Parts: sequence; C-alpha cells; structure tokens
Amino acid sequence: MENKNQEWSYTGKEIAEMFLGMKQDISDLRVEMRETKMLIRDYNGLRKRLDKCEQRLDRSEGRETGEDETRRMEWDKFGYIIGLAGVLVAIIALVVK
Repeated sequence: MENKNQEWSYTGKEIAEMFLGMKQDISDLRVEMRETKMLIRDYNGLRKRLDKCEQRLDRSEGRETGEDETRRMEWDKFGYIIGLAGVLVAIIALVVK
C-alpha cells in the first residue's frame, strides 16, 4: 500500500500548479472554440450567398434560353408564312392559267 501512496503523492503546490495549467488550457480551448464557431458562421453565410447567386444565375440562363427559343419559334413561324405564301402563289398561278 505504501507504493501506491508514494506514486500519487503530490504536494499542494504541485496540485495547484496542475489546476492552474488546466485552467489556462481550458481558457485557451474556449477561445479556439469561439473562433471556430465564428469561422463556421461565416462559412455558412458565404454558402447561403453562393446558393443565392447560383439560383440567380440559373434563372438568368433559363431566361436567356427561353429568349433564344422564342426567337427560333418566331423564325419558324416566319418560314411557315413564307411557305404558305408560296403555296398560295402556286395555286393562284394554276388557277389563272
């Protein structure tokens, strides 16, 4: 039993120094955790802004694609009108002969 007591025998000063060291370590950990929390909050804010930008970009690209489709449809309609006019001219030419 004496060996166990000798292994764990610390003076009051040594124990106080250990506690003060632990107290400083815990204080340092709190500061680091606070900094980490701020970094995570900033990252999440940036992530939200990036998501909003991506959504706006997607809408903008979709709008441009829609405008391109509208132009193409207008040209298609123009082609049908010209074709119809050609058919009418051909029918009139046949009837007039």
